[in-house]
Amino acid sequence: MTRLAVLSDIHGNLPALEAVIADMAGEHFDRVVVAGDLINIGPWSREVLEAVLDRGWVVIRGNHEHYLLDRVARSPLNAHKDWAFLDFLAEQLGEAWQARLAVMPDELSLRFADAPALRVVHAAPGNPFRTVTAVTAEDEALAMLAGTDECSIVAGHYHMAFERRLATWHFINPGPVGTPHDGLQHACYAVLEGDTGGWRVEHRRLPVDASRLLAEMQRLGFVERFGLRGHIIIEQFRLARPLFVSFRRWVRQQHPGQEWSYALLDEFLHGGHLWLSLAPEYQFNRHLLDPAPIDREGADR
Repeated sequence: MTRLAVLSDIHGNLPALEAVIADMAGEHFDRVVVAGDLINIGPWSREVLEAVLDRGWVVIRGNHEHYLLDRVARSPLNAHKDWAFLDFLAEQLGEAWQARLAVMPDELSLRFADAPALRVVHAAPGNPFRTVTAVTAEDEALAMLAGTDECSIVAGHYHMAFERRLATWHFINPGPVGTPHDGLQHACYAVLEGDTGGWRVEHRRLPVDASRLLAEMQRLGFVERFGLRGHIIIEQFRLARPLFVSFRRWVRQQHPGQEWSYALLDEFLHGGHLWLSLAPEYQFNRHLLDPAPIDREGADR
């Protein structure tokens, strides 16, 4: 039997990664596999890369590794609001870490003597930006998997743990280590046990206190450095929701052409719009929504 620990979407959240490492202590795994998005959003991207790569884990890139590499390769760093997080990330990592990310694979085919071959991708085969979710229509999901030789597929990106059987494929998402989107402050990963009968999946959820993460973002001055966008990222971690994307969608729909402001964010969070703006695949645990008051100290940025 082959036994794997599978992780994804750490996003610079070191305390969440440490919770997973502690949970795995004392257990035997033939390999630990990380399906991309180790970096960005959270404040400890370099520390996460060190912790993962020093342990010799099997790692692929996700879309956030692509964002960084494409940002550095295509444009000089500047102060555009939409690029500020990547500029900060580039400063954190430096050229040496960027060089290591540049040669990471985007996908892997893992093959074992006693278990089915396993395709490891970040989102979908051939596409690190679009994935199968728990509620993706079957015909759409099958189109994304078409041409994949391996019948077992591991992917992240969705930030929700699940597994689905789709025609001949077994699609497994371990859930996010560092950025939950279901309102629960948990670090997720999966244990896979494989033999000639296939892969059996155990999903694990570990409660994580977000206070250390929030304190580090405050220490680094996320709001001072990134303005309103920094506040949104902090609140995204606190609420464990895809707040940034949901707020952007709501502004485009309800206030097209308007600049982001604390007034709009206040209206969004406290007017009941967050739940309605969440994509259907993230509408879980509505009772946990409890947005904090907006801190407008300083000016809109």
